[in-house]
Amino acid sequence: MDIERVKEIIESDAEIDVFYHNAPVWIEHIVDGETVSVSFLDSKEKGLVQADQLEES
Repeated sequence: MDIERVKEIIESDAEIDVFYHNAPVWIEHIVDGETVSVSFLDSKEKGLVQADQLEES
């Protein structure tokens, strides 16, 4: 996913399903032009991932 789509999802009022390697995540914020802070919904852990590794369902 490109960083512009990440911005759109963050700003959206809709609930949009996003996955990182098939694991559901909640996008917290954009760290820089390539990195995104996420919360993993299955484990409640947080991490930094590359935006291009995120997928929308």
